[in-house]
Amino acid sequence: MIISPMPSPPARAVVALVLALTALAAAGCGDGQRRATTATVPAGPNATPPSVPRQGVGPADPDERRVIDDWLATLRRGQEVRAARFFAPGARVQNASPVFVVRSLAERTQFQRVLACGAVDRDAVSGGDHFTIVTFLLVERPGGFCGSGVGQEAKAAIRVIDGRIVGWYRLPGGSYQGDAGPQVQA
Repeated sequence: MIISPMPSPPARAVVALVLALTALAAAGCGDGQRRATTATVPAGPNATPPSVPRQGVGPADPDERRVIDDWLATLRRGQEVRAARFFAPGARVQNASPVFVVRSLAERTQFQRVLACGAVDRDAVSGGDHFTIVTFLLVERPGGFCGSGVGQEAKAAIRVIDGRIVGWYRLPGGSYQGDAGPQVQA
């Protein structure tokens, strides 16, 4: 299985995926450190792309929120393959890592497995351009190990188009932050 970062060649993609997944496994649910949210975009391979909103601009679209809530409920039940089907082939995902493009069902399922916690949608606002910014309450889920993340909050910008998730980006903020920056735990 190859989950390729953009725009790296395939060989570097495998190395990047292994490193990102190893870092996530080692980090578990993090150390509980809080990081400040700033208006500037940090440089580096793990920086959230500038096109991803960090703040809401109004109420969340009900249809987009329904897709996100249905995905979260499926993942909370530990149904990783079924949860992966909420993601469109070619979706872009980022979890304390470079942006990866997950094309196959196997790649999309592997992304679900990286999410050690289940989550409940605590709050959602529109980020514009089909993005919904969600604040999650982290919970245990079958097949994962949330550890110290249980009861903490995390944030993500999720892009939904035509009923499928096409972008998932962990955002700074919330009460839960890991050592290497934001750790996606939804």
